[in-house]
Amino acid sequence: MASKTLTPEQEQELFNNSKEKLDRLMSGQYVKSDEEITQDFVELFASCNWPTPTVFIVDSPQAAQELAKKELEQSSDDPVPYSTYVNYSDKGWMTYFETLQKYFPDEVTEEEIKNVKFLDKITDGCFACILFEDAAIAVRYPTEVHLSNDFQLHSTSCATVKFKDGYELAFVRGRKMPIEDFRKCQTIAGAKEYFFGNDNEDEKAMCLDIVKSNFGGKGVMDMLGAVVVDEALVPHGTGQIETLKLLKTEQSYPMLSDRNGNFGQPYCWVEFTCPSTEFQYLIDCSADFTSAVEAAKWLRPNYIPMELEYNWESFRN
Repeated sequence: MASKTLTPEQEQELFNNSKEKLDRLMSGQYVKSDEEITQDFVELFASCNWPTPTVFIVDSPQAAQELAKKELEQSSDDPVPYSTYVNYSDKGWMTYFETLQKYFPDEVTEEEIKNVKFLDKITDGCFACILFEDAAIAVRYPTEVHLSNDFQLHSTSCATVKFKDGYELAFVRGRKMPIEDFRKCQTIAGAKEYFFGNDNEDEKAMCLDIVKSNFGGKGVMDMLGAVVVDEALVPHGTGQIETLKLLKTEQSYPMLSDRNGNFGQPYCWVEFTCPSTEFQYLIDCSADFTSAVEAAKWLRPNYIPMELEYNWESFRN
């Protein structure tokens, strides 16, 4: 059988449809009444020849866990598993199925179409659920979701996912962070305490991301205790004079290495200042440099944000 592929136009249509579902999720448009959600689960149980369920509807995953443990009389901290078939993630593969049905109808059956349409209907009001033999706990969709430009769960200034009952989740570039730690990193003092008291490099990277996003490079310097170790005036072809600075933390870190592979180095940056806007950029650099100009030569223009209109002739000598 010959393989079947989508045309570029069809692939774009698939992307657009997926993004539409994602936009609905982010803007809190997946909303149903309690009566509609209850009826969906009654129909689901009937289709499986299960008894008519008692349906509980809650506002967050936390509330679902608390209720499930109460129903099961469970005292452990282990989470009660959610159903793998009725949750928000189904919206993603449903888009692929809809595209398959539209362009390759001979590849799907009427029964499959019926089942997918019903699953699409039930997940319009159910973010996640926990199923029992005679009961279901349905979680309403969050009221707010934040994503990065590359569609990762991401926010550095507020909770990434917010639910109606106040339950919140924090993610930094797709990595989950305990909400208490996230809130702590919203201040320089709290972030510093968290950073230096943490041995997990991924969590420390999230902390740096939050501080840099909220307070800029200066905030990172203040948090880490960085000092200027060299400073130089660099003339540009425009006649403007730029001040280059080489900064390092006073403390060294076992996990940091310089360009030669020597570990136990301090954090190091070169501070560039845009001649036209005077906006400052901190660019990571190898810690073995002692000269701001030499470090800038090593970094080269491709390490500098494209929007900066530098004349680099003074760096190439």
